[in-house]
Amino acid sequence: AGARGVQQRLQLPHHEAHGLALELRAVTVLGLQDLPRRRPEGAVVQEDDVAVEEPVLLHRAAAHPRVPLDHGAILGHASPWKEPMTDAGAVLDPVTYDDVAAAAERIRGVARRTPVFTSDTVDAQTGGRVFFKCENFQRVGAFKFRGAYNAVVRLTAAERARGVLAYSSGNHAQAIALSGRLLGAPVTVVMPADAPAVKLAATRGYGAEVVLYDRTGPTREEIGARLAAERNLTLIPPYDHPDVVAGQGTAARELLEETGPLDLLLAPCGGGGLLSGTAIA
Repeated sequence: AGARGVQQRLQLPHHEAHGLALELRAVTVLGLQDLPRRRPEGAVVQEDDVAVEEPVLLHRAAAHPRVPLDHGAILGHASPWKEPMTDAGAVLDPVTYDDVAAAAERIRGVARRTPVFTSDTVDAQTGGRVFFKCENFQRVGAFKFRGAYNAVVRLTAAERARGVLAYSSGNHAQAIALSGRLLGAPVTVVMPADAPAVKLAATRGYGAEVVLYDRTGPTREEIGARLAAERNLTLIPPYDHPDVVAGQGTAARELLEETGPLDLLLAPCGGGGLLSGTAIA
């Protein structure tokens, strides 16, 4: 899907687009300037008598039902989806740019301001200027630390003392574990038994208790909710949480501070926390 999106937007031959997509696996946010002005079919949409240019790749990814924020937040107009929902059915608080800016202040000096790199080869392939926001240099090796720290630091002293619970296959697990260690909060993480050994070891190395589960049995959400209730822990999920979304948006905010206005901003979408935060920023 990533290769097809790059190919459609930049009109690259398929093999070049596929290769470019593979090379972007370690990059969190990708900004492009000075692109050839090619408008995909249907790029202008009409809603509420307001014409807006649709950010095609972001809109299609954000319309996925697992993304915590509605596509109206991305397009900047009213959405037919009245209340953004989590996987568990809870209504999320709206996240605004002010929340992203506040998160940037909270994580300042703790999270790394990761570098923005360029590539002459990629610029030549795209016919524009491409900027890579390299979150693989972030603490725990992933952007997840931004949202995790922002969520844990916003807890009250009493909530941190009781402890935090998360579920994750690896990166959010490590991010919550490190955030808890830095802020004095005990952390319990529900992880699949087949999670990569290096991520299990890193999560335990940051001081978290790891509870393993079998993917063929109860879901991690079910196990997490039960443990949080039994132990009176604060649950911080990996993406559908307003403080996590705001924290993830700080990566795009930093990118835009360095590059200025962009023609196109690309972000990957798993659960949707980074994509949502990026769209807001």
